[in-house]
This record gives sequence, structure tokens and C-alpha cells, in this order.
Amino acid sequence: MNLKNLILKISILFLILTGNVFAKGLPPGSGQGDVPANILILLDKSGSMGARMTSGSSVDYPEAMAFDSSGDIYISQHSTYGIKKFNYANKTLDVNFGSGGTYRGTSSGGACPVYYPKDMQVHNGYLYFNSYYSRKIARYNLSTKKCETVVSTGSYPHAFQIQNNILYSIDRNNIKVRNLSTNTDISCSYSSHLLNYGRYAYAMTVDQSGNNMYIKRSSTTYRFQIEASKCPRTTMASNFNDGVGWTSYGMVAHPTDDRIIYYSNYSSHRIEKVTLNSARTGVASRVTKGRCCTGGSTSDPRLYYPRNVAIDAINNRVGITDYYGRGVKVFDLNLALLQQIGGSSNTRMTGAHEAIKAIVTDSSLTSGVNFGLGYWSSSWSGGVGFSSWSGNITTGKASPCDSRACITVRAHKAGAARINSTISSISPGGGTNAADWAKQAKEYYLHSSLSPIDKNLNCQNSYVLVIGDGSWGGHSTALSSTTALRTQHGIKTFTVAYGGGIGSWGIRNFRAMAQAGGTNDVIIANTTASLKTQLKAAINQVIASKLSFTAPAITATIEKGGSLYQAQFDYVQNQEWQGTLKRTAINSSGVVDPNDKNNWSAS
Repeated sequence: MNLKNLILKISILFLILTGNVFAKGLPPGSGQGDVPANILILLDKSGSMGARMTSGSSVDYPEAMAFDSSGDIYISQHSTYGIKKFNYANKTLDVNFGSGGTYRGTSSGGACPVYYPKDMQVHNGYLYFNSYYSRKIARYNLSTKKCETVVSTGSYPHAFQIQNNILYSIDRNNIKVRNLSTNTDISCSYSSHLLNYGRYAYAMTVDQSGNNMYIKRSSTTYRFQIEASKCPRTTMASNFNDGVGWTSYGMVAHPTDDRIIYYSNYSSHRIEKVTLNSARTGVASRVTKGRCCTGGSTSDPRLYYPRNVAIDAINNRVGITDYYGRGVKVFDLNLALLQQIGGSSNTRMTGAHEAIKAIVTDSSLTSGVNFGLGYWSSSWSGGVGFSSWSGNITTGKASPCDSRACITVRAHKAGAARINSTISSISPGGGTNAADWAKQAKEYYLHSSLSPIDKNLNCQNSYVLVIGDGSWGGHSTALSSTTALRTQHGIKTFTVAYGGGIGSWGIRNFRAMAQAGGTNDVIIANTTASLKTQLKAAINQVIASKLSFTAPAITATIEKGGSLYQAQFDYVQNQEWQGTLKRTAINSSGVVDPNDKNNWSAS
């Protein structure tokens, strides 16, 4: 067997040396490398494809922010989109934080759920954050990366504050006070004015001296003195019209001056610096910055329904989350704009457009692939698939074709250019039914007259490439159809889980579909950049898989007969090639004898 392997290696080496496989087309011998593969891209157009990207350097609906001792910024995002960390100086995502720059915590019932985190603060090496619907405050150790529940609030916590190593949290039914030096709770009364004005307040802070708690309710700020026990009194010390408006989701005290409070003004789209009079019974002065909802400048920055505020006591900065602006803005303590992070970002759909355009305009890919395109969502009542085509092959139209599902470009030589010019017209809308794309793929590839498959070329490969951003219905129907396409017709299916918002159950279905389709595993692409890279890798795999070569070598004389040795191998990009070596006897008449007992095959 060693001799056979040696012969195989020598044969392949001969092909490389004489044919220069990488620099030119095919090596000597017989082979198939010039038959283009068919790839039908089926793009999910469900409503969730309109969501902003939640991974990468973009920010999706920021709720709260916090500064660490280096001035770097943590931003909590809406719902379960996670917490991101950004370098302040260069505004780049810190990919070493969490997973690729995003920390998502545990499930909602776990110790550290990142589930509607409304407030955050960095303190003594920990990132503290609350979880509104999980009714907890947790802390994440920035060194060890371990996380734990600190306080179970009992109700829905919106605001908390850490000052002088004491944590304060208020919600509808409870006040929680905890000494972080001793890790013990302090029992405080929640009644009278404190309960009346605190239970529905969205904003609360404690001044830097730790002597006063401020709660904003409607258009009024209420002050409560904090006693030596660290409990706030239940009867207010003063109240005043703060001029900030009826709704504020954040307030924070100045790091050195107890008379100054920074507010977010949600409805008027501003950040406000309010200086109190010496008695702390009213407003002495006010500075505001911000405008709604477009435009803006350094002196008059745009804010679009801002949420929470945070203080950087080391670097004398104050920040505010710009909820619909999808970013944060950082000011000095006099509200001069210093930095902006995030801002508008691509939706999943526009990111998919960008990635697919990059693929269909790459000549190294289009030379070996005929591309087609379709979109899908949910058409539970029918009206989906592929039955006919009117007009010419490039600019014609499929039937059925509506806003829910349509094959817009047939797989052919001009398909790539057509995709590039038309894909931007696909917009989000609808649900997610895998049975729809499976029916499109089946009816298109198996159509009696319009299929791109050339039945005279048994070496032509055809693929379905499904891109989706969420858990789908109709899984069992699609799984059965995908399996049949592979086992009965040799048509394989790639699945791409895109956008970063798919849960573990959804990923399992994507993986099962890929395995049924013969492509082994789901492709996960959380960002536009990743989608470009992953699609290119998959298509290069398709191109490489259709390169298969054979090279015969004969050792024989007419009088004595001999052997026909045939080396065959499949080209695999950047890997060792898989191959076989066959020996077939040649008799003394020069005729190949396939039944000779000494024939053999080695791989």
C-alpha cells in the first residue's frame, strides 16, 4: 500500500510541476473546471430585517451609559441587545469585552440578565447594571469577567445610584440600600413622600457628598436628606420646579459641586445643567444643549429622545444616551460637546444589500458562478413558489411574485449584474416561514423548462443560499424539501444566520437545515462585514468543489501487457487534496481488463 501511495503522490506532483495548477486553469489530464455553478440566493425580507444592527460598532437604542476609570464608555442597549464597550479616544468597539465587544449576560431568569438595562455605573472595578423586567441589579467584574446578582429589587427598578460605596435603588414598591464595603443590606423605610414621589419616578441621583437624594417626578424635583444610617428620610426636605419638563429618564450629580445636577430632557431633546440656589429650594441657573431631531452642530448638537446620563468624575465629563439617534454624546461639565459615539447605522436589510452587492461584483466569484436572487417572508395562505417567467431571462418577471415572496433574478451569466442593480429595492416586511423559501428553491430548480440546471452536464453543481435573521416557522416542511433536493437531485443548501439577533433555538434550526442540505453547518454572520466574508468563503468553496482532475499513466508493452494507473483528485482550496489511485490491467492484446483479479484502488 505504501508503494501505491507513493505512486499517487508522484502523479499529483507531476501534475503540479507541469500544469502550474494555481497560476493557470486546469492541470494536464481530464477535468471539469469551466462549468459555472448555480447559486440561488434567497434573502429574508421579514419585518425584523428593518432592525438596526446590534453587533459591531453601531449602537441600537441605547438606554444607559457608564464611564470606567480610563474614561472608556459602556452602553446598554434596549431589550436583550446587550452592553457594549467603546474606547473613548478612538470611538472603536472593544472586542475583548464580552463576546466580540458585546456582553449579553444570562437568560432573564439567571444571575446576570441584560434585559432592559435602564441604568449603569462603574464602581471599584465592577460594572453595575439593573435589569428592569428581571427585577435585579447585577455587577460584572471587569477583571475576572464573572457576574453576580447584587440586589433583587422585588419590583421594576429604573434608577439606582452608587455614592460613597452605598448603593441606592428605588422602584414602585421598594427602596434598596446596600453597603458595598461590607456587602450588607441596610433596611430603610419606603413611605410617605419618599414612596409617593419615588415609586413612579424614572430619574434619581445622590449628590457627591452623600447628604441628599434627588428624585424627579413629572415637572418637579424632590430632595430628601440622607441620615447617618445612610437611609433617606421619608419626608422631603424641599421641592422645586426644575424646568426640565415632565419626562426625564436620567439625572446625575456634579462630581464636586453639590448644587449642580445634570438632567436628560426627554421630550425637548436636551441635556440640561441645573444649578440650585444655596438653600437647594429652587433653580439659580440653567444651561441646556440639544435640538431635535435632524441636523445639529458642535455648538448645537442633535439629540433625539435622550434617555440616561452618566458622570465621569475622573475626567470631568458628562454623557447622555441618544435613544433614537442610536449613540451617545459626551460633554465637558459646562456642556461643551467633546465626543460622539455610535449614531445612525445600517439596518440588517441594508447590510445584506451591501454584502450581496460585494459578492456579485467580485469577478473572482462571478466567473465561476451563475447567480440568481429571490426574497421570502411568510405566505401562509399560498401564492409562493415559482411557476413561470414572462419577458427575457434578465429583465423579465416571475410568477407568482408579490411583496411577500418572489424570485427576482434567474441564475444565469448576467444574473450577478442584475442583482447588483435591483437588490436595493427589496425592503423589510412580513413574517418568517421557511416553507416559503424551500418551495421557491424546489419549484425553480426542478422546473421543466426554466431550471438553470443543464441536464447534459452531470458535473454542474447547484446550490440554495438562504439568508435569514430570525427563528422561522414551517421548519419541518422546509427540512423535508431540502433533504429531497440533496438526496434526489444533488442540490445543496447553505443557511446563513444573520444579524446577531437569533436565539439558540433558531440557530439549531438553521444548523439542522444546513446539515440536511449537505453543507454541514450553519454560517453565522452577525455583522455586514462578517456577512461579506462568510458569503465569499462559501462561494469560494462552491467554486473549488467543482474542480476535479484525472491523469492517466500507462506502463505496458504490446507483447507482455501491463497496467493503466489513473490518479484522480478533487481540488480543495488551501487544503490537502483528496484523491484516489486506480490500477487496471492491460492484457497482451493491449485491451484494458476491468475484471483482472489484480486490479486495485487506493485512496
